[in-house]
Amino acid sequence: MKEEHHQHHQHHHHHGEDGSHSHVHHGEKWHKKEACVEYSANASVNQLAIDMFTHICSRFNSQSSDSTFELTNWITKTTKVIDFGAGPAHVLALLTEYSDYVVSIDNSHAMNAIAYENLTKKVTENERKCKFDVLEWDLEQSSQEYLHELLRKSEMELFDVALCTLVAHHVKDLKSLHNTMCSVVKDDGFLVYFDMMKESESTNLMELASENTSQTELGIRHVHGLSTETFEDLAKDSDCTVVYSQPDLKFAFGSQDKLFPILAVYMKKNNTNNT
Repeated sequence: MKEEHHQHHQHHHHHGEDGSHSHVHHGEKWHKKEACVEYSANASVNQLAIDMFTHICSRFNSQSSDSTFELTNWITKTTKVIDFGAGPAHVLALLTEYSDYVVSIDNSHAMNAIAYENLTKKVTENERKCKFDVLEWDLEQSSQEYLHELLRKSEMELFDVALCTLVAHHVKDLKSLHNTMCSVVKDDGFLVYFDMMKESESTNLMELASENTSQTELGIRHVHGLSTETFEDLAKDSDCTVVYSQPDLKFAFGSQDKLFPILAVYMKKNNTNNT
């Protein structure tokens, strides 16, 4: 019976702690339904989600030829995944196949409504009993404590995997976001980032950033992307270890035809009890 496959889903819509919506780095368009619908339906956005999903599958599956490390719950399909800045939740929707619980986090009410639709559709298609939650939480404005409070209501505080895809280069305080991600991951769990890689020749990205002047205030990182060193530094300061970092994917940002390299970074959260 179809109903029983998603009777456990809860749909949370949370505004900022003061009840207001705050700044979105893509501008106000992420709060407009039309823009969110268009983004969710975009062919290259969907293809990149499939590419990221495939990459994750090959890394976590110990039976895969290019597996770099094993995630125990992957084979038993009981992985718990949380995605920070999930947008339309395309990657999470694909990951429901290997999970028994996923959480999509975004600060846009309009985008969260689409994420909820996408997750519902996928779980119903799969006929898997994967539960999910869609939480409205601001990556920069809301506190770590507030997120934990939301997760307690969802009866789940710690995850096997925390994802962050194409969001890190927008964030002003990346260390704060990273620490929050760490705070919801189990010991020996993973933090997975996919983001625009820093290139030596970045003049074309300068033009891209000037398309939206409000984005340039985020400075160098948004314009140039992120380097492996950035992630190494984050890991070092948070008791994590970078176990994989390669520019394996490509994506066309903005209105340009040029494909930019996407860095795939996997960090393992060290088990402090083992030291």
